[in-house]
Amino acid sequence: MESTVKLTREQVIWLIFASACGNIVYNFTWVVAVVNRPYWLATFIGVFLNIPFAIWIMYLGKYYQGRTIFDILENTLGKFICSIIIIAYISLNIAIAACMLNMYVSTIKVFFLQYTPPWVLMLFLVAMGAVFANSGITILGRLFEMLVIIFIFNFFSGFFLSFIRVFKIENIAPIFDTTFLGFAKGVIITAGNISECLLFLMITAGSIPDPQKHYIWAVKGLTYWAVVLSFAIFIMGGMISPELLMRIAQAGVAVSRIIQIGEFIRGMEVLILITYQIFAIMKVSLCIYSSWVSAQKLLSLRNNKLHLIFVSIAVFSLSIWMNSFNTGYFLSLFLGTYIILPFAIFILLLTTLCIFIKNRNKGSALK
Repeated sequence: MESTVKLTREQVIWLIFASACGNIVYNFTWVVAVVNRPYWLATFIGVFLNIPFAIWIMYLGKYYQGRTIFDILENTLGKFICSIIIIAYISLNIAIAACMLNMYVSTIKVFFLQYTPPWVLMLFLVAMGAVFANSGITILGRLFEMLVIIFIFNFFSGFFLSFIRVFKIENIAPIFDTTFLGFAKGVIITAGNISECLLFLMITAGSIPDPQKHYIWAVKGLTYWAVVLSFAIFIMGGMISPELLMRIAQAGVAVSRIIQIGEFIRGMEVLILITYQIFAIMKVSLCIYSSWVSAQKLLSLRNNKLHLIFVSIAVFSLSIWMNSFNTGYFLSLFLGTYIILPFAIFILLLTTLCIFIKNRNKGSALK
């Protein structure tokens, strides 16, 4: 399944940025509850913990240019074992997308579209994700470049105004009022949730020119997200205090409703909701794309639209079956805390071992 597609620097940076914008934008409130006041610092460090693994993937990417990481596994481990790993990978991406859909749709229904059936909103988002995924990785990269600009504008137009009237530093002071164990747990939860980006990078590293030389692109994408995410939730805590923030569902939109300057600047939750919609579109699109590409490898077919339809139906069906903000919230926490990062590390270790075995066999053959 060779591909000649090559991504540019900007596309790689913002695709990785977008892939990291996952369920953490909702379940960070659990990190606040665990860590308390230095929650924003724990989140910042948690994002950075994924950088070594992203660099690891970029270095492995030179061995599967034009392909995916599963091609290496199949060549060494065989079709059967590789198929099991791919099925687990696809299932994980579908679950991540379903969690995002449930939390976003619940947010929409609470604040704006109370009488709209959830399945209508989910179907719309899944259809959009399928269309974007079908456009290819380069088009996704260009699209997300534009969406990130809109996201940053909405973010600064919304939360940045809180510095003028609402933000109070005493709400988050003393900053290090926590225990070491609680802080470490918050870092681990964040790192596990952000590792959603590693699953996507495994698929796309083969489309990056000389990935081992351009690993800094992945570092920049994660660094930008670490700054944006930690700054955003830092502002939220300064507006209402961590004690209240940890108790609020759909925290970003709910907190933004208190932003008001005079009688003419209010209703900033609309801008923040657009930001959350961008998060949902990006994450669902990338999960569907990753699952679709993996399904093509699983069935040894290329660019089969039927696989894209099946993956989209699976995401939609699981989302409808869950149909709950709480289910999406706690499932995303479980996956982020216990499943995603260990699964990613397992694949990376296995791939490294396969490359080592392959190189050793080549060396033995030359002798």
